[in-house]
Amino acid sequence: MFRSLESPRRRRPRIRPLNFDALEVRSLLAGNLTVQLLHGSAFLVGDASSNDITIDQAGLPANQLRVTGLETTINGQVGPLVFNVTTDLHIDLEGGGDVVDLESVTVARDVSIAMANGTGNFVDVDSSTIGRDLTIVDGTATGRPGNRVGVNSSTVGRDLAITIGTATAANVFGNFVDVASSTIGRDLTISTGDGTATATRSDGAGIHVGVGNNSIGRDLTITTGDGTVSPRGAAGLEVIVVSNSIGRDLTITTGDGTSGGSGIIVGVGISSIGRDLTISTGDGTGSSHGINLEVGTSSIGRHKSITTGTSAP
Repeated sequence: MFRSLESPRRRRPRIRPLNFDALEVRSLLAGNLTVQLLHGSAFLVGDASSNDITIDQAGLPANQLRVTGLETTINGQVGPLVFNVTTDLHIDLEGGGDVVDLESVTVARDVSIAMANGTGNFVDVDSSTIGRDLTIVDGTATGRPGNRVGVNSSTVGRDLAITIGTATAANVFGNFVDVASSTIGRDLTISTGDGTATATRSDGAGIHVGVGNNSIGRDLTITTGDGTVSPRGAAGLEVIVVSNSIGRDLTITTGDGTSGGSGIIVGVGISSIGRDLTISTGDGTGSSHGINLEVGTSSIGRHKSITTGTSAP
């Protein structure tokens, strides 16, 4: 039941990097990103317009990154910018509905990605290595895309924390999070606000959280708000945890779910859990199942505790 993070745009061509000192402002495109360097860290700050950026390291020396904008200028210029970063990477795109794509980058210490309220926010971290902590924060989404976050085939030295706000989307998903095929040194924490989707496809969900094929050193904690999908959809909210190695505790706490299919779907399977498995759901309302909960073949080191809300029908 894992879903591929749908790319919000096509890959852009690579063109000649800008000189970092070029600061001439051009207001031809949708948004502008300001890049500043301080004590080995890079600070990338967007504006109130929609910012769409890719950060990569292809063909560059160690400790250099390239940022490229799609309909987004960089320091007022059209084209990519190469810059040095030896410690942390901080990205703050403010409002407007934004896109961040990290492609095969290595950052020595921390990466933070923050987005404010907008029409919809997309974050994709793919095949990257973060030395310490990766923190992703999305605001409220009120538009067709909703909020989407994907971390795939990446290594995070310490903690991975994903927090996204409320989403109301005229789309298949409201809030969507997938973490797959990655290694997290300590804790993985995922928290979503409420998610509402207007879906015409049968696989839609107000909230989708998928965690699969990961190695997590300590705890995996998932907390969701309420999920609603109409007129069609698989679940108001769904949480799927499959094929993970979890060093300590797995804790899942959901809000209420409402759907024409299942109100709430929670599935845990083929995982190794070092200590405790704890699942607590809200109320589920759906035409096929109110609450559809399954714990498949898994190794649980200590205790299993499952508490469910009201299920209708």
